[in-house]
Amino acid sequence: MVVRTDDTEPQLYPLIVYVLTSSTTSLENLETLVGLGSAIASAAAPAVAAIGLSAMFVGWIKKVYQQTYVRHN
Repeated sequence: MVVRTDDTEPQLYPLIVYVLTSSTTSLENLETLVGLGSAIASAAAPAVAAIGLSAMFVGWIKKVYQQTYVRHN
């Protein structure tokens, strides 16, 4: 995929120059950083899912409570 717009080209140019002029050590460090980011994201996913499900549950309880309160009052 090639992205060519007037806005993205100046922003991507420094990254392209860095990647093309980097030594293999720098590229290995970048690979390690990307792998670490993936590991952190996969470790955080269960916590984010639990928080999301908790929020949905609280919303559901609120709705049930409001419907029950309206019916009995």
